[in-house]
This record gives sequence, structure tokens and C-alpha cells, in this order.
Amino acid sequence: MVAIFPRKPPAVAPFDRLLYGAVDVVSAVQPLQTRFIAPSGRAHHASLVEQRVEAALLQDGELASLFVCNQTVAIDGYGSPRVDLLWRDGRVVVELDGPEHQGDPNFANDRHRDYELLVAGYLVLRITNQQVATDLQAAIEKIRAVVRFRRTTLNLR
Repeated sequence: MVAIFPRKPPAVAPFDRLLYGAVDVVSAVQPLQTRFIAPSGRAHHASLVEQRVEAALLQDGELASLFVCNQTVAIDGYGSPRVDLLWRDGRVVVELDGPEHQGDPNFANDRHRDYELLVAGYLVLRITNQQVATDLQAAIEKIRAVVRFRRTTLNLR
């Protein structure tokens, strides 16, 4: 049986019978917790994938000085999304996606954000956590290929 009351009734007859073994279905509203945002410029402390990619980039002679972790990108009319890796001069964003990015609403939100970054002049490369875990060097080579492509298209050295 389901009984819905605007507030908890007193534990006296006839309510005492209803309350025996009763459970609250709706709990009190908890205050909104602020989400931890990784410090700008460093890999997220809870993401081993970000830490591995950051370490690999720092050890790479060609890529070491280019990318910075957890940066915001100002986009007119859209806001300032935080991206996993940013090469600001080359206007390249690298996103490292875990399984939570495979389904909606995250998948759809990511595609919209990619569009906003693209029309603002940024090239977005998405690499899955699984790709990093399986073959870190291949992930770094993908980043290198995008950097070389951007250097050519933007005439950067």
C-alpha cells in the first residue's frame, strides 16, 4: 500500500498502523555540492588517463611545450568550456573521453560543444580512455599528427 501525506503523520491511531514498517520514498533535498574542477594547467587529480597523457606529452620533444591541461576556451555566445588539453596558438583541443561520454546526454552535449569550438576556429580531437589505456603511444601520435596538420594549415612553426 502507498500512502502519501504532505508531512509525516503522528504515530497514533489510526496512523500508527500505516507507519509500521513504512519508509520515506522522498528524502530531504540535499544541498548542491560543488563539483571539483581540476586546477588550471594540470591534469585532473582523479583521472589517471589525463595524468598519463600529460606525462607523455611532457616527455615528448615536439609536443612538450604546446599543450596545457584543464583550460577554459572563451567562445562568443557560448561561454567558456573547460577542455582537457589545449594548444592555444594552434587552436587545438584534445578531449579524453571516458565511458560516461558514450551515452546521452553527454554524447549529444559533447557534439554540440565540438561544433561551437569548430565554428570558433578550434580543431577538436577526441581520444577515448580505452585508446589511451590500450596504446598510449598511438594516442600521442594522433595528437602529433593533428599538431603537424595545424602547423601546416595555420603556417605555424
